[in-house]
Amino acid sequence: MKSRAAWDAENRKGLAQIIASLAVLKWKFAALLTGPSASGYGSYVDAVARKGACLAGLAEFVRVEAKIAALKKRLVAGYSHSPSAAPVMSDAPGRL
Repeated sequence: MKSRAAWDAENRKGLAQIIASLAVLKWKFAALLTGPSASGYGSYVDAVARKGACLAGLAEFVRVEAKIAALKKRLVAGYSHSPSAAPVMSDAPGRL
C-alpha cells in the first residue's frame, strides 16, 4: 500500500511535468510565430515546415490535455488506500 505522502508526491510530480510541458510548448510556439522563416529553400517549403511544426505542437498539446484529465480524475477519486477515504467531488446530483 502506498502512503498518503507518496500519493501526494506522485500528484505533485505529475503536476510539475504538466507545467514543464506547457512551458516548453509556449516557447516552441513563440519561436515558430516570431522566429526567422528564411531557410534558403523558398517560402513554400518554409510554410510547409512551419505547418508541420505547428501540427506537432498541437499533437503535444493534446497529450498534455490527456495528462491533465488523468491527473484530475486521480485527484477527484482521492486517496483510496485507507478505509475512510472518500471522493473529494462527485458528478452525481445530490452528492458532495
